[in-house]
Amino acid sequence: MSSSTFFRWSPINPRLKAGWNRLMSVLSSPPKSAPARIRRDPRWLPLLVSAAMVVLLVVQVATPPAPDPTRPPPAPRAIVPPQPQSPPQSPESAEWSRVLDRPLFSPDRRPTPTVAAATALEGFVVTGIAVSEQAASAVVRPPAGKTIRLRPGQTLDGWTVRRIAPQRVTLDRAGESLDLTLDPKGLRSSGKGKEKSKGNP
Repeated sequence: MSSSTFFRWSPINPRLKAGWNRLMSVLSSPPKSAPARIRRDPRWLPLLVSAAMVVLLVVQVATPPAPDPTRPPPAPRAIVPPQPQSPPQSPESAEWSRVLDRPLFSPDRRPTPTVAAATALEGFVVTGIAVSEQAASAVVRPPAGKTIRLRPGQTLDGWTVRRIAPQRVTLDRAGESLDLTLDPKGLRSSGKGKEKSKGNP
């Protein structure tokens, strides 16, 4: 009796197939050590064969199937190389040059140049300053026209006078600050004019 008579294994493990053949050979001719009633009564044979089939079925289900030799192996997965990270973008050359010119933590750091503020009142000259405990005023000569007397809070060409010190006048405009210093040349010229006027009869 062959194993294909009761069950067809597809696919079947070679080791299980060999064990099945040995089991069927034993069942077809019981050994002498088996009880006499089993050897004499052939009705025990189908029961033993059914039990053997159940055992082999459980083993076959629990055993992973053998790989099919006719099936092509799976294609290897393509390995994607990591994309190189782009370097951080450098700041604009103009911004970078300003940072190099004025390092943040350097003791010799220079302040931001106020070229626009200096040129805004170019030509204005402070010719006189009077400071007392009660008031302060400054005399400013524009590039063209008559001299102007300024006090704190007044405006000069869009700039507001914030403070008048003995040697300078501080003006503000839109967050910018500008100092007009007292011109010693103007003092000397005004002094010479006074001496000449005193010498004249």
